[in-house]
Amino acid sequence: MVDRDSVSRDFAAPLRAAGNDVSVIASAAFLVYKVFISSQDNPSCVFTPSCSEYAVEAFHKHGFVAGWLKTFDRLSRCHGLVNPAHYRFDTEKMRYEDPVD
Repeated sequence: MVDRDSVSRDFAAPLRAAGNDVSVIASAAFLVYKVFISSQDNPSCVFTPSCSEYAVEAFHKHGFVAGWLKTFDRLSRCHGLVNPAHYRFDTEKMRYEDPVD
């Protein structure tokens, strides 16, 4: 089941805006994961945007190498023991906010 936030998103937008072929491939991989794999599980990401959306934004904004580093950092922080003092809680989405900076 796909969450309602991702249904309204234009998934092709990050691919059109990617600066190079490597970023397009990396972004496409995370989008495929989000649409076909992650959508079949229970919502487990504690952050908004979701980790796959975060990865696509990181590749788009920071390029391939910095995008991978930011994505790895994010994935290592995405667990049920998040320190609430470090993140603002979005009561509408019921997730902690952690945007790509």
